[in-house]
Amino acid sequence: MRRLILAGVVAMLLAAAVPAVSRAASPARDVCANRLCTQDKPGTKSCRTLFSRYDRVSRCFITRAAVHFHQPRSLALYIAHRESRYQWWIVNAYGYAGLYQFGTRLWNTTPYRGHSRLAPRWAALAAMRTWAHGGYHHWTCC
Repeated sequence: MRRLILAGVVAMLLAAAVPAVSRAASPARDVCANRLCTQDKPGTKSCRTLFSRYDRVSRCFITRAAVHFHQPRSLALYIAHRESRYQWWIVNAYGYAGLYQFGTRLWNTTPYRGHSRLAPRWAALAAMRTWAHGGYHHWTCC
């Protein structure tokens, strides 16, 4: 009988803990306040506030953009890693810049053209919006 009561208590504690753990560990929720995600919902912390390492900041912005534009997060992370190793300040010899190595012509077609290609938030949003509108072909893997 004691085992049964102990098992019930353990089950209740686990049931109460699992949702809290999954909510805390899962940043994959849409935090955008508008269609183009130019503003966050109230109370949303910036990726720069949440993380100090550049790669984690980049992955946070990429994840948020992928969730907002309903794009595969794993592919978004893979391409950003392949293009820039999550180093948003990278500019190659041909002038392609940022997380997704945007060229000037492609960047100017996005609604984020008023922002820097080197800003991880805007680069991630521009790439995911481009993909959502059929622009996978701008990256050689897709």
